[in-house]
Amino acid sequence: GGITTPDGKKQFITKLDTSLGTLKECEQLSLSTNQIDRFFPLSGMKKLRILSLSRNSLKRIEKLEDAADTLEELWLSYNQI
Repeated sequence: GGITTPDGKKQFITKLDTSLGTLKECEQLSLSTNQIDRFFPLSGMKKLRILSLSRNSLKRIEKLEDAADTLEELWLSYNQI
């Protein structure tokens, strides 16, 4: 998980914010195996079908209403929910 920087170090995503809503055409979003501990509304992601947030540090999931009409798969295993 995470990304490897040019100097070989691993970096992980730790926060999500409302800029996710700018991904209006996104159908599949995989953010598994990071260190995300907070989830923000998916406003604007009207085509999202698959959301993978497994292996993070999430304690609660809420505000999925914006993707409720299109979301087919939600992966949340190995979190603190």
